[in-house]
Amino acid sequence: MVTYEELKDLYAEAACSVVGIVENCRISGQTSFMEALASQKPVIAAKTKALMSVYGDKDSGALFYDPGNSLDLAEKIKSIWNNKVLAKTIKIKEAAFLNQESVANSAAIYKTIKQLIQLISSQR
Repeated sequence: MVTYEELKDLYAEAACSVVGIVENCRISGQTSFMEALASQKPVIAAKTKALMSVYGDKDSGALFYDPGNSLDLAEKIKSIWNNKVLAKTIKIKEAAFLNQESVANSAAIYKTIKQLIQLISSQR
C-alpha cells in the first residue's frame, strides 16, 4: 500500500497521470480522477460511463481513452510525452476546471447551509 505522502511524491515525479478504470456497474473513479487533476499533471482517464456521466460534458482538459484499448492509451501517453505544448495546454485547462468546480461546490455548500439556517429559524 502506498501512503498519501508517497502518492504525492509519485505524482510530482510523473510526466502524466493515468486513471485506469474498468467499466462496471458502480460510479467509480471520481476521487482518483479529481486527485489526478489536482496533481497538476496531464491526466489520461478511462472513458467509462461513470466518468463520462459526471465529467464528459465538461472541459476538464483531461484526455480520455477507451478502456481495455492499450493502443489508444499508449497513443495518448505518447502524445503528451512528445508534445510539451499539448501537455502544458492540458495542465492549464485542468487548473481552470478545478477552480471552476471548486467555486461551484462552494456555492452549492453555501446555498445548502443557508437553507438549513432558514429552516431552523422558521421552526423556532
